[in-house]
Amino acid sequence: MVGLIVLGIISGCFLNICMMRVIKQMEGRVIQKKQCLWGFIAIEIGIFLMGTLCYKQYGISFMMWMNMSFWCVLMLLICVDLKFMILPTSIILIGSGIGVGFKAALSLMLYDWFYLWDCIVAGILGYGFFYVIYMWFLKVRKIEGLGFGDVRIMGMLGIYVGIEKLIIMLLIASVMALIVGTILYIIRRKSEAYPFGPWLCGAR
Repeated sequence: MVGLIVLGIISGCFLNICMMRVIKQMEGRVIQKKQCLWGFIAIEIGIFLMGTLCYKQYGISFMMWMNMSFWCVLMLLICVDLKFMILPTSIILIGSGIGVGFKAALSLMLYDWFYLWDCIVAGILGYGFFYVIYMWFLKVRKIEGLGFGDVRIMGMLGIYVGIEKLIIMLLIASVMALIVGTILYIIRRKSEAYPFGPWLCGAR
């Protein structure tokens, strides 16, 4: 358990370095340590909590490492989306590649190619469904109802959760986003865009 805590701290530090590089790239400036203090703490706490949950659910196993790797990617995407309302394509592609790799390894270990087939089909369905919604808003209503980053991340999430959990995840994310959006509208007295990515990640 101590080893897992140390590994979680190291993972959190690595994610914070990635976060600082993304912020520097987005804003074109060097980030002071004090400015990243709360982000650093949030990522460390998030990784610790997710690591503990994964360990309790799966023990030290292949599934624990797969889910922990997934949550590391999600934590980084959540922090970037909350700050910039952007989901970087590079991070999503890395997360998707890791997901396909783990599912392929799982299929080889169990001699069952269903896991690899399921993740690929779910990724395509997730991406395709959000792409249709994105294009409908763009063509019919002449606005971006979704960011294209949301389209990409839905494909990545499909790879991890599979076909069976994809719709449930989307429904949970939509309900959470609707509740938060309603609260923000009541507080601010006006309609404003806010990131959908964190709710998709949280619904996982």
